[in-house]
Amino acid sequence: MTAVLNRLETTQVDTDAIVFATTHAELLAGLEAARLGVASKPPVAVLGGVLLEGVDGQLALTTFDGEVHVRVKVATTTCTDGRLLVDHANLLGALDALLTGVTKKKAANMPVEIWASAPDRPVLVFNGQEMPLKSLRIEDYPTPYPALPPVVAQVSRADWVADVERVLVAAGTDIVLPVLTAVYVELGEGAMTMTCTDRFRVATVQTRALLHKVAQPDEPALVPAQTLKDLLKKVKESTENWVLIGRDSENHVMSFSIGNVTLATFLIDSRFPTWRELLPTEQHGHVTVDRDALIEQVKRASKVMKHLPRATGSVALFIKPDAAFARARAWERDEQVKVPALPATVVDCEVSELWFNPKYLLEGLNAFTGKTVSIFPSSAPTRPVLFFDAPADFDTTHAYRYLVMPVRQSATPPTPPS
Repeated sequence: MTAVLNRLETTQVDTDAIVFATTHAELLAGLEAARLGVASKPPVAVLGGVLLEGVDGQLALTTFDGEVHVRVKVATTTCTDGRLLVDHANLLGALDALLTGVTKKKAANMPVEIWASAPDRPVLVFNGQEMPLKSLRIEDYPTPYPALPPVVAQVSRADWVADVERVLVAAGTDIVLPVLTAVYVELGEGAMTMTCTDRFRVATVQTRALLHKVAQPDEPALVPAQTLKDLLKKVKESTENWVLIGRDSENHVMSFSIGNVTLATFLIDSRFPTWRELLPTEQHGHVTVDRDALIEQVKRASKVMKHLPRATGSVALFIKPDAAFARARAWERDEQVKVPALPATVVDCEVSELWFNPKYLLEGLNAFTGKTVSIFPSSAPTRPVLFFDAPADFDTTHAYRYLVMPVRQSATPPTPPS
C-alpha cells in the first residue's frame, strides 16, 4: 500500500498495513457524530472506543454504549481492509493536539491518516507529525446491537427538528418513571405523531411523513427522550432534506438516519399513559391573545413573585370579556398587584381565572410559533387547559397541542413560617 501522506523519514509502512486516509474536517465531523454512541462512563473500556473499518470504500465509524448504536460513514482517499478499535476520547484529543499552530480553516482540507501495522499499534498522522493512539482489544468489542433496522418512513428534516423540540418540553426527567422520559412515536396515515408527558402536561404534534410500503410498523414506540435531544444537534447541522426512520418491532428498535449518520436505539419497554382522552373534543370557549405580549407578562410575573410578600408561586391568567392578562398572585395584598390588560378575542369563556406553574406556562407558549395563541379552558378551572394555535380548526390533527394542568386554587393561604 502506498502511503498517502509525506511521512517522517524514519517511518516504515508495511504493505499489509491498515490505512484510512481522509481530511481533518471529515474525520473530526465523523468522530463528533459518533460521540452519540460513546458511553460517558463506560462500564468496560471497549465501550469507550470507536471501531474503524472499511465498508464499501468508505471509513465506517461505529460506537456502541450498550443502548445506542451509531454508524457514521466518512469519505476517504485510501481505505484498506481491516478493523481498528481505538479509544474515542484519545483519538479526538490527539487530533486536537496535532492541530496546534494550524487554524481550523486551514486544517479542514488537510489530509489526515490513521494506519496500523497491527490492530494494537494504530498511529495518527497529520501535518508531518505522527503519534501513537490508544488501542483497545478488538477481540473484546461486542457486536454492536441493536442492529440497524430497515427504513420504514421519512420525514422532512426541518419539520422534524421543529416538532421534536416542541414535544420535548413536556418530557419527564424522573428516572424512577422511565416511561415518562420517553417520546411516544406513532407512524401511520401519512404522519409521525410524537407525544410527551410528565403527568402535569402533554405536548403532542403530527409531522407529515412518507411511509414506505415495506415493513411498516404496527405498534407505537417509546424512544428515550434524551437520545433524541442528543441527536437533534447533529440533525440541525445537516443540510440533508430528509430524516429516515427505521423500525424493527420484533426487537424493539428504532433508528434515525440523516446523511451519513445513523443512530439506532433500544425502545423503552413500558406502557405509555393514556393521553388522547385528556384532549377536549368540544369547545367550551376560548381566548386568543398576542403570544409575545403574553410571554412578556409571564416572564415579568415570574420575577415579580420573588419579591412579593408571601407570593403563591403561581402565575394567574385572567380572562375578561375582551381582554386577558397574566400576573403573579400573592396571599397578602394581592389586590395591589396590577398589570395592563392585553387586547384579546374572547369567545364564550365561562372560566375567568386560571393559575399555572410559570415554568410550564412559559415552555408551552415558547413552543408555538404564531403571532397569537389560543387558550381553551375546560368547563372547570381544575381541568386541563389546551393551548392551540388554530382556533378556527379545533379538530385539526396536525397542529401542535399543549395541554397543561392548572394549579389548584386554594381558598385558605398556608400558615406563614414562624
